[in-house]
Parts: sequence; structure tokens; C-alpha cells
Amino acid sequence: MNSKRVSPGVITTILVVLCFCLALAFRVIFPYDHVFTSEWIKFTGNDAWYHMRIIDNFVHNFPHFNSVDPYFIYGAPFDLEKYLFFDYLAAAIIWIIGLGSASQHLVDVVGVYIPAMIGSLTVVPVYFIGKTVFNRWAGIIAAGLLAILPGEFLGRTVLGFTDHHALEVLLTTTTMMFLSLAITHAGSNQLTIDNLRKGNWSVFRRVVIFSALAGIFMGMYFLSWRGAPIFLFIVLLFLFVMNIINHLKGKDTFDLFIVGLTFFIISLLLLVSMPYDIRYLAAMVIALCTVIVLYGTAYLLRKRQIRAIYYPLIILVFGVVGAGIFFSLKAELFLSVVLLFKRIIPEGARLATLEAQPILFPGGEFSMRVIWGNFTTGTILGVFGLGFLIYEAVKRNSTDKILIVIWSIVILIAMLLMRRFAYYFAVNMALLTGYFSWLLLQRPGLKENTDVVSTEAVSHKKSGKKSGKIKSDKRPGKVVIGIGIAFIILVVYVPNLGPAVNIASNPVFAPTDAWCESLTWLKDNTEEPFTDADYYYAQYPAPFKYPSSAYGIAAWWDYGYWITKIGHRLPICNPGGGDRKGIAQFLLSQDGEKASSMSQKLTSKYVIIDYDTATIKFHALPQYAGGAPAEYFDVYYTRQDDTRLKGDYYFYPEYYRSLAVRLYNFNGAAFTPVEVMVIAYKESVDIDGLSFKEIVDTKIFSTYQEAEEFVAHQDTDKYRIVGTDVFISPVSLASMGDYTLVFESTDSKTHPELGRIPEVKIFKYNNELN
Repeated sequence: MNSKRVSPGVITTILVVLCFCLALAFRVIFPYDHVFTSEWIKFTGNDAWYHMRIIDNFVHNFPHFNSVDPYFIYGAPFDLEKYLFFDYLAAAIIWIIGLGSASQHLVDVVGVYIPAMIGSLTVVPVYFIGKTVFNRWAGIIAAGLLAILPGEFLGRTVLGFTDHHALEVLLTTTTMMFLSLAITHAGSNQLTIDNLRKGNWSVFRRVVIFSALAGIFMGMYFLSWRGAPIFLFIVLLFLFVMNIINHLKGKDTFDLFIVGLTFFIISLLLLVSMPYDIRYLAAMVIALCTVIVLYGTAYLLRKRQIRAIYYPLIILVFGVVGAGIFFSLKAELFLSVVLLFKRIIPEGARLATLEAQPILFPGGEFSMRVIWGNFTTGTILGVFGLGFLIYEAVKRNSTDKILIVIWSIVILIAMLLMRRFAYYFAVNMALLTGYFSWLLLQRPGLKENTDVVSTEAVSHKKSGKKSGKIKSDKRPGKVVIGIGIAFIILVVYVPNLGPAVNIASNPVFAPTDAWCESLTWLKDNTEEPFTDADYYYAQYPAPFKYPSSAYGIAAWWDYGYWITKIGHRLPICNPGGGDRKGIAQFLLSQDGEKASSMSQKLTSKYVIIDYDTATIKFHALPQYAGGAPAEYFDVYYTRQDDTRLKGDYYFYPEYYRSLAVRLYNFNGAAFTPVEVMVIAYKESVDIDGLSFKEIVDTKIFSTYQEAEEFVAHQDTDKYRIVGTDVFISPVSLASMGDYTLVFESTDSKTHPELGRIPEVKIFKYNNELN
């Protein structure tokens, strides 16, 4: 009896489902205990709290949304009219699951799973791209690799990272999937003007459908993230390159015209269906016009029998003339559209952010550490894959492969310029690694009867030549199959498992229990800024005017979104904006009168300070206030022997006098030191020519006045009054009577002499706000 074989389609379907399950398991199981704690549900990543605040309100008012939100920053309601598709989608899912009446608990529970689900779903379009352009098994390898690839993509798609990053990757990957399908089918059909004139619509059907679906996903992408023009550039560059290549080879480009025209029309229609940025609308219109000009020029040149070599030059002239006309009519809009693409070139303060640094130069020095941490062995396999893909695409003039090459190169350049684009390049790296792995597996004879209809195979078919598809009736033996599977497991997958578990097990930027406890107390025990607690879920008028009952919460900007989402209160600033300089100056206030004046100016009724703000994050305060950390502390070295030096932080009186330190470190109470240290130092130079401060003498005084008089009578300025412990001041501190400690977190830090120090403290400003 002959047993029936399981078809490759069934096998690959099962494997794709397993890839999805594997991806979901990594994203849910390992970070689970960090997100679901005994008392709270914690979102990871600062911006997750921003999105969940919007979703909180949107679910309660679905399908209506607020154009402004007064809870994000006191005195400056956020404009929420743009880039809301992710929040729409998440709110719609939650609203449906909650049957139109979702509780806050349900909103939070579903909200933490959304990024993990979206990130896991991305393996599906990755598989279909691999299958369409390469081979079904290359697609499977790529899908499996993306499921466990560590680094930026995994970190941004774990449980609780409820941000639009996961959706960006899913939408762009699905866009490229449908574009690949459209291009492949365009090559397999006779998409000509003659067929259009004759009404042979059937040859256009699939191409138009796939192109339209690609346009829909591109439109959704534009409604999700302000950096979307990078993919507009990728598609335009691809169409530009292929139009030139095909025209120079004497091939008709009507198929590319149909794909591009449909794609950009549908994208444009979707873009204008929701509130949009005029710059993005202009960019989309320019792209649509470019597609028309590319084909129209080629058509006229062929009709007039003008040499094809002039085509690139004429297109360049049209581009320059068009840009000049645009600039003369709308110079400001033209420049703003051009500047959209500067998002991939970090500069200035953005370089201080880890995600904005070049991936090969973290901290300004060359290192493979970050890129290897993102892709491990894929760093090597993917590079070879790209090289072979470029060779194959050029050799065969394969349209679908050229699309993947251009897509990969542009995103690679973006990632090299800015580390954050590694979460985009994860898809390309998975595809390139899958492709190269499949090529290697072919060497020992592991091939298949592929059903891929590639564009080069179609061209062979049309010309009567032998098909370019790979076929083999000879089945590989079990040993060969075993070798191939072992290679995939040991070289492609295993090196990623440990790093992936580590990344997934340590989600970043989740608030501590101390912060959750403190902000829950703030929500339950302080005055409602809008008198009604349910106002958090209300619809707000635009323009919005704050009532007299509203007030601000003074805290460092890192915690602004937490204050809004958990505490339902109004921070002065947050990671998205606000008066950061004002908060920094307030927390650095050197006397009670200055602090009180700043409280009145900021209209802050409560001040929240945690251990980090007063210690390890303190350096950021003077930077934002317009000063320098060296005004408050510095590193001094003491010589251990002839060859060794030991560096330590020494803190100046200005550090101890700052409001943040007086409140957190001393609870606003008066403090009198029992001894005061004065150091004498000299400027020394190390073997690399770098200068440093070396302590040459130390004196101890019983009072600050004695130490101050001693320093004043020295002939050099190389003497400083310092403290070595942030909780023991060398200078007398007066009581901060305008501020009262009203809450301390249960969770604490431990000091060797002072014992337990609560991690978070909340102080109330006692005077009435103006």
C-alpha cells in the first residue's frame, strides 16, 4: 500500500504557525513576571505609557477621539490629531473584546499583549516574501529566525512594549509582501496598453489587487509614524531604477506603471481619510507624479524612437525642473518635505540618545558589539546573502529581487546611521540569512520542486527558453536532510537563543513598585485637577482652557507619562516635551525663596523626587538648566601608589543646597554637619595626555564657616569644600518650610549609616498657588 505524502504546502503552513507560536512564546513567557506583578500591570518603554493614556480615553469614547489631551502636560494640552492609527487599532481591538464596555483592567491586560501579537504576526509576511522571491524553505528559515532574533526588534515587541514600533514593522513588511506579489504577477501577465485598450481586464486583476493592498498598508504606515517617508523613498527608488533598466533594455514599463500608479493612489486616498500632515500629503503627491512622469517619458521616447540612453538624463531634468517649480510656489513646504528625510541622520542632542547613535560607533567608538547583539551569526550570513542577492538580481535582471536589494540597502544605511533602525533591518536580515542558508543547503543537493513564479522565469517562458525555476526529481537522502537541518539549527538559530532569552527577560523602562505605589497614592489622595475623577475619560473641547482647580506635578521629565497614566495627574513635563528647563532650574534652586518662586511660576502643588533624580540622574539637571554637572560635583583622583590612581565623586555645596537634594536626601529638614572636608588638588596629565584632578591634601574642620575661611585665605583656587556622601552635607541647610513630606514609598534603598531610605518621596507645596 502506497502511503500518501504530505504536501509541502501543508508542511510549510504548520511550520509558519509554529514560527508564530515560537515568536509569541519568547515575547510573552520571559517578560511575563516583569509585566504582571502582584499588584500592578506594568508597561515597558516610556512611550507605551503615552499610548496607553490615549487608548484609555479612546476606548471609553470609541469611535470618537480627542484632538487635544490636557493630562499630558499642565498648561499645554497635547495635539493628538496625527499618527494615531496604532492607537485606533489598539482601542478598536480592546473595544471589541470588551463588547463596547471595557473595564480599565481589561484595557491594560489586552494592551500589554498587543505588541507581542503584532511582532509575532510579522513572521507571516516574512515567510511569504521569502517564498515569493526565493523559495518556500528560504521563507521558513527567515520566519523562524525573525521569531527569535534578539536586539531592537525583539526588545520593541515584547509584552508590555505598547508602542507603534511593532506595527511599523508589520505594516512595512506586509507592504513589501504585496508589492513583491504584484511585481511577480505583473511579470507573469501581459500587462500592456493594448490589452488595456482591448478590455482584457483579467490580466490586470491580481496585479491591481496586490498593488492596492500594498497601498493600503503603506497608507496605514503613514498614519502610524512620522518617519514613514523612508519607505516612500524605497518604493520610488525601486521604480526609478527599474524604469531606467527596462527602458535601456528596450522593455516596456507599463507593468511597473500599473503597480506604482495603483499603489500610490490607494496610499494617497487612505492618507487623506484621517487627519494628516501636509508634508506627507505633498510627498505622496510627488511620488504619484513621479510614477506618471517615469512611464509617460518612456512611452513618448519609444513612440518618437529617441535613443534610450537619453531617458535617465531627461528624467533628471524633469526632476530638477519639478523641484524648482515646487520651490518657487511653496518654498517653505518644499524645504519641510526635503527635511523629512533628515530623520535618519541624527545630530546634536539626539546623538546622546542610545537609539540615535550609529550602530557601529556606540559611544563614538567603533565596535561590533551592538550589531552582533542584534543579529549574531546573521551579521555574517546576511552580508553574504546580500552580496549573492545583488549578483543574482543584476545577472538575471530580476525585478522582485532588485526590490529586496534596494529595500535592504536603504534600511541598512539607515541602521548604520541610527541604531534604532535595527528593528526594521531585522526583517531584511532574516530574509537575507534565509536566502543564503537556502543557497548553502542546495550545495549538497537539498532542493525542491518549487512553485515560485519568479520574474526571470516568466521572461524565459515568454522567450521560449527553459524555465529558470529550480526543479529536481531526485530526492535528497535522510543524511543530507539531517545535515541541512543541523546546519540551520546550530548556525542560524542556536546562537540567537541565549541573547533572545536575555533581551525578553529584561524589559526596559518599566516603573518600579515604588513608583507604582507612589503614583497610586497620588491618584487616590490628592485633589482632582478637574474636580471629577472621571474627567480622565472625558471628551475635551478644543481649544482647551484649564480651570482654576488644575495644578501641575513637578518631577523630572522621565516620569511624566507615568504621572499621567498611573496617577491621573498633570506633569509639568514628560518625555515628549514641556518645560524641562524650568523643572531643572526648579530642582536646582539654591534657596527656599527661589524654590517657592519657581513653584508659583510652574504652578506645581506637589513635587515627586526619587533616588535616581537626586543621585545617578542628577547630572542631567544642570545640563537641561543651561549649566554643567561640574558646577555641582566632579571626579577627583587619589594616588594609591606610584602607578595606580583611584577616582571618586566629590560633591560641592551647590549640590547639597539644590532643592532636589534638600527634599529627597534630607526631607526638607535643617541639617548641621559635624565635620567639613576641604581638599587641595592639582591638575595632572595621564599617559594619553588627558588632564585630571589629583588630590594632594585633605583637611577636616568642625564647621562650614571655618572651612570657608580657610579656603578664602589660600593663594590658589585649587581648594574646594566637598562632601563624599550624598546624604551627609558638608554645609548647613535651613529647613524648607514651604514643603511638607506627605508620602514615602514602601520600597527603599539602603544606606550603610542611615538605614532605609524610601525610593520615592512626594512633597506638598504649602503656599497657595497664584
